[in-house]
Amino acid sequence: MLVKMDLKNSVIALTAATLTTLATAEVSPAIVTATSNPNSRLAAAGAYSGVARLSLTNTLGASTSCTGSLLQGGLHILTAAHCLTDERGDRNIVSTTVSFVELPNAFSVANNGYFIFPRWQGDFFRGDDLAILRLTRRVTGVEQYGIYRDTDEIGQVFTKVGYGRIGTGSEGDRVDLYGRGKLFGLNRFDARAEDFPDLIYNPISRTQLLFDFDNGRADNNFFPDSDLVWAVVR
Repeated sequence: MLVKMDLKNSVIALTAATLTTLATAEVSPAIVTATSNPNSRLAAAGAYSGVARLSLTNTLGASTSCTGSLLQGGLHILTAAHCLTDERGDRNIVSTTVSFVELPNAFSVANNGYFIFPRWQGDFFRGDDLAILRLTRRVTGVEQYGIYRDTDEIGQVFTKVGYGRIGTGSEGDRVDLYGRGKLFGLNRFDARAEDFPDLIYNPISRTQLLFDFDNGRADNNFFPDSDLVWAVVR
């Protein structure tokens, strides 16, 4: 499921717990700009203001975090179902706080405000990893997003936005860089899951989009027709 940004005529897609913005035609074809400075992945103040950090507590009292986007109307958050469930797809989250960098106060999710896509079964490879949260009060002062209903994602550049782990292409995940804030990066949707049945077992048609992480080397380019990275050291 995709959501559309009204403000810039761009598009936001949910990929796991991260939001993805399909770029407009004017955007450069550079994909996942490489850099030796992880701080360059931090979103500027005010950018993607409707992208929220979710702080969740599960039935065991453990805390986790995820990303969500504010839908039109300001009362609902689109996020990933796996943020709210166990490995079987059953909800195990009992409370959630939603915060936006641009706003001083956090928002609570209603006790009966958890709506998990019915086909979600806890399996990433089966797709349907979608959920909606209903807040106890409306959010104003940040961007709101609508549902994108076209089917032309393949080949389009997108900007992936969210809160989570950060690292570099050469070093991979770096624990010392966690918690740096709202992150973003460019890539391109390369294929649908049904185009690669050996990669995704028994995919449901037109439900999952695929992209690779290009590092500038042709032998590491999983999708042969996708772009290689433009290396830029800052």
